[in-house]
Amino acid sequence: MPIYEYRCSDCGKVSEVLIRGGSKQPACSHCGGTRLTKLVSATNAIIKSGSSSGSSDMGSCSGSACGTGGGCCSY
Repeated sequence: MPIYEYRCSDCGKVSEVLIRGGSKQPACSHCGGTRLTKLVSATNAIIKSGSSSGSSDMGSCSGSACGTGGGCCSY
């Protein structure tokens, strides 16, 4: 279930709204208004680069989570 950010046109506050399948029009959590504008949110990703000593600080990957046998973890 995705979480979206909306700015309320009535009070100007930003709210995070959990959208469930078949849910009705989201409402502002601050004032209850329904005149909301969906905002473009930044993704939550952490990107690390290898250290200058040649060793990787990226952790390990066995490929079990993605099913590639570690092939997705090339640095």
